[in-house]
Amino acid sequence: MGEAAMKLDLQAEPKTIAWVDVRLQRWAEWVERERMGGGNTQRNVIAALMDGQGVLARGTGGDAGAMPDAIYDTDRAVRQLPADQLQVVTEHYRHADAPEPKRLARCGCSRRTYYRRLARAHQSIMMLMKVPARRVATGGVRAQMMARAKSRQKGVDVPGTEV
Repeated sequence: MGEAAMKLDLQAEPKTIAWVDVRLQRWAEWVERERMGGGNTQRNVIAALMDGQGVLARGTGGDAGAMPDAIYDTDRAVRQLPADQLQVVTEHYRHADAPEPKRLARCGCSRRTYYRRLARAHQSIMMLMKVPARRVATGGVRAQMMARAKSRQKGVDVPGTEV
């Protein structure tokens, strides 16, 4: 094997995005659960329409078939993927229990192409969905220390910063 070929073999698979991966796993679990549930979703949608007087509020209520907002957003993004990426996402997440060679054969591509398409699908989904908000600590010890330091600099007494 030549040097260039060895470098290609040593390169890691294209990177996937962790939070997109988690969302797709949850989406696939929900889709499978609904598929196994025997089609109760349609009845629930009709019931929700009747309850809402013709207005469907997605992700609300305690119905077993109510699609949570995160699942709805993921499903909408997945449906907008190009056909080759959609096929890989479906195989990778909805048929995760199938052996990899079987998933590759269903997609009709090499392992490298499969994972490249999966990484592109993650990027596409990331662009189609809102990025989850990062949690910022407020009111913690650090915030109190910063408030104390600012109050000392200004010579102002800030409530809750007394020592």
